[in-house]
Amino acid sequence: MWQNSIYDAIEAYFPQAILINQAAPSMPKPRKEINLPIISCSLPDPLQMIRGFGANDYLLKPISRERFLHCLRSFGADIQKILIIDDDIQFIELLSRYIKGAGGNFSVMTASTGEEGIAQLHEVIPDLVILDLKMDGMNGMEVLKTIHANERLQKIPVVIASALDLPVEEFQFYTRENILVEGAGFLTLTELVNCVRAILDSLPLPRQVLSNPLKPQANPPARPVS
Repeated sequence: MWQNSIYDAIEAYFPQAILINQAAPSMPKPRKEINLPIISCSLPDPLQMIRGFGANDYLLKPISRERFLHCLRSFGADIQKILIIDDDIQFIELLSRYIKGAGGNFSVMTASTGEEGIAQLHEVIPDLVILDLKMDGMNGMEVLKTIHANERLQKIPVVIASALDLPVEEFQFYTRENILVEGAGFLTLTELVNCVRAILDSLPLPRQVLSNPLKPQANPPARPVS
């Protein structure tokens, strides 16, 4: 099934290369020869990325009632006090209706700014926080950092609810797996150089060396005249 879909995707999208996730289970190599570079490496799954930000789940707005209630139930029956931190009053009202319509002994607290949310967290520790990312003043990422820096608050589950995609550029993924690039046929010298340059451009810059004892001084001091 997977082998057929990859050939269909190649015919539909005309890619320059194929990226294969080594961490994915049961991911066989294509049976037929593919005249494209194949890059194999380990990629983090979405749940791993979400937890890497210190959150338990990520809901992309607009959020359906079914999706929200499924997320709510995933935390078990112990969730009763819920704090919603969002600067969109209509969205707060929508989630409040979802929660009240779900039955159970839920109580909803709300905050329209990150600062107000942190203040409420210190007054009454909720069982669950639903947090927006983009807010004026203290944004959602700053609220998350504040929560995880406090021993009393860091065990509270947090669900991010945002119209923004997951900020993957801030996610640091550590892996010991090698990145394997399998070429298609032979590479010209120019293609090889471009490939190496692209890999180097993707790496972080090395730390600047402040001093090098082996490097001669640009302007050596003048010798005294006797």
